[in-house]
Amino acid sequence: MRRLVIVLAAGIGLAAAAVFVAPLVIPQSLVKAKLAALVRDRTGAALRIAGPVGLSLVPRLRLVADGVSLAAPPGDFSGEPLAADRVELSLGWLALLHGRLEVDRLALRHPVIRLEIDREGRRSWAFRRAAERQAGKPEAAAGSRWPLATLNLALADGEASYLDRRHGDRHTVHALDMTLSLPGPDGPLAASGSAAAGGDTVRFAATLAAPHALVDGGATPAVATLDAPRGTVEFAGRLFGKGELQAAGRLALKTPSLRRLVAWALPSAAPRAPSGGLALSAQAELAGGRLVLSGLQAQFDGTQASGTLTLAAGAERPAVTGRLAFDRLDLTHGSGRRASTAPPDPAPPHPASPSTDAAPSPDQASTAEPWSDRPFDLAALKLVDAELALTADAVRCRGVELGASRFALHLKGGWAELEGEAALYGGNATGKFVVDASGSAPAFAVSAQLTGITVRQLPVGIAGIETLGGTGNVYLLLSGRGGNPRELVGSLDGGGSLTLANGTIGAAGLAPLMRDSLGPAVGDKAIPRQVDYRTLAVTATIAHGILHSGDLKLDAAAMTATGAGTLDLTRRRIDYIWHPLIAGLGGARIAIAGDWADPLYKVQSVSITRGTLPFSGKVAVPGRSR
Repeated sequence: MRRLVIVLAAGIGLAAAAVFVAPLVIPQSLVKAKLAALVRDRTGAALRIAGPVGLSLVPRLRLVADGVSLAAPPGDFSGEPLAADRVELSLGWLALLHGRLEVDRLALRHPVIRLEIDREGRRSWAFRRAAERQAGKPEAAAGSRWPLATLNLALADGEASYLDRRHGDRHTVHALDMTLSLPGPDGPLAASGSAAAGGDTVRFAATLAAPHALVDGGATPAVATLDAPRGTVEFAGRLFGKGELQAAGRLALKTPSLRRLVAWALPSAAPRAPSGGLALSAQAELAGGRLVLSGLQAQFDGTQASGTLTLAAGAERPAVTGRLAFDRLDLTHGSGRRASTAPPDPAPPHPASPSTDAAPSPDQASTAEPWSDRPFDLAALKLVDAELALTADAVRCRGVELGASRFALHLKGGWAELEGEAALYGGNATGKFVVDASGSAPAFAVSAQLTGITVRQLPVGIAGIETLGGTGNVYLLLSGRGGNPRELVGSLDGGGSLTLANGTIGAAGLAPLMRDSLGPAVGDKAIPRQVDYRTLAVTATIAHGILHSGDLKLDAAAMTATGAGTLDLTRRRIDYIWHPLIAGLGGARIAIAGDWADPLYKVQSVSITRGTLPFSGKVAVPGRSR
């Protein structure tokens, strides 16, 4: 018995000595080789350890290695998919003896994670196990491909990046701290942590209920959240592991400012994004590089929207297709100011007192504010391609109110076309607007037809005509090219027509002008400051920014008139002949020239019919209407 005790004590002592001495005598090269073989067999990845390896066997197998990295699989990749300054690994002996990796703790200090897709679509994280690459080797049984029994992972102060060389998409996060836990081979796999991206701290959390099913090509329930100062994203659904990652479930997004969110995610598009808050939810399906949002419901700055959207990665840029319906659409947002719902007040009437000064030259400098030389910013047209059908119960744009509207938006490579129809001012409006920003100088074209519209007190501000009202039709066709508003206006070609009936012309300056023209035979009260007309018609052509019109006709009970002349749209100047005839009083031929907002009026001839003897002749009554 004594001998047995001695033998057992000696054996235990030898075993204990072996446990403590073995790590000191086992060559580090052997440890590195065994670890590399284990990782290669379980994952198919090539493990490299550049620094020293520390090994202890009790109470559990613990490894500490410096300069650890995984070699990238075959492909055109810029670097290793994973590298870390230090890796600490603690394994369970019993599980290891049964061929399972039971990771009590895996800690990576200063890890660098590179997720990359090369131009051929190969992924830097897609490894194949050596056993599965052997010819004639049968496929592993379902579930056996999941290499871990348990896992407790911690990343400290890391960096992660994503690069898709097919489209040039690149994203990087820093200060990555993350914990990942797997209590058993059946899951769940839970991850949480934070990272710095674009100057914001982003917190995230995700749970996969059955990660082994995902690896084996099946599906697993999944929940994920992303929380940042600029917005939050939530997903609840399922992930599918066949081929490319696929997902289906409910997606929700909230942001207090869409512009700030876009500035963070897409800095180049930030100034063009609306500034209001957005709340969106939809049933999402991700597969084959396409994200489909169906049953979409969104609230944006008081606007309700619903519909379906599809976002797809394209060879040159993302593509968006779908249908959206709005209760009301305010296109004024994003302009930096809100347009008033009421039209601006008309220009104040000219005083009745005539000017005795000599008429300045019609070529004097215009007092109107010139067209801007600020270049058009059309870069947003090249961010995505789009095919969208849009409807709205009401549309507002810089003071113009549209009723029920339908639009179709086509956008590709800087070329955009918006066409549609809408209820407008009691009538109907149809039109098309085209912008081609694909070349060196953008080109523009617009066609519009307004039928049965009724306008009241529409501001004009040209040649003493302050306001215009009536019911009728308007047609417009214009095209031009230019890098800024001044160049565009100077290049305009096209034409249009206006036909109105049963309306009014507000021209407070007409009374003093006609009184001065016709002399003491008439007084201010005899000449209306607002003309109620039966018909008003005019057509015009535009060539190189100059509008030509020769057939204006006005028919009213108190006055009839004709007119012809030109408008220089670039210089905002007028050169026009106006032939008014006041019923029972007389008429005149009046030349209107100069700045169209404050022109000079020169009476070239008058014809007075009031009184015992009619008079007809030329009267020199030059002057500026004030």
